[in-house]
Amino acid sequence: MPTNKDFNNAALNNLGKVVVRTPQVSSIDNDTGQETFSDGSPENVIVVFENTEPTPTQDPEGRTVFIEARMFIKSDQTMIVDDKITRNGIDYRVLGVHVRDFAENTMFNRVDLMRI
Repeated sequence: MPTNKDFNNAALNNLGKVVVRTPQVSSIDNDTGQETFSDGSPENVIVVFENTEPTPTQDPEGRTVFIEARMFIKSDQTMIVDDKITRNGIDYRVLGVHVRDFAENTMFNRVDLMRI
């Protein structure tokens, strides 16, 4: 039965690319209500990266945003909504992280990205 080791040893080893994950810390201005993000400590992450046709979806506030790329990452890799991903000088924002299972085994996580 397939496990996450199959993804780690096959897909990541053969197709993996290095991206930079920068955690984002959000804060809300008490006067304006404007949300701002500041960068945490960046780290290199090996992922399988896929450019996609822009696909509309809604963010948690109900605004329409477009998924413009996807990544596939190890199931134990930390990735959080709003993290910043940098690949080839292009910055993306994490819109969602989705667990992918096969026969009740977690294989990898799919990460939806929007260009910023």
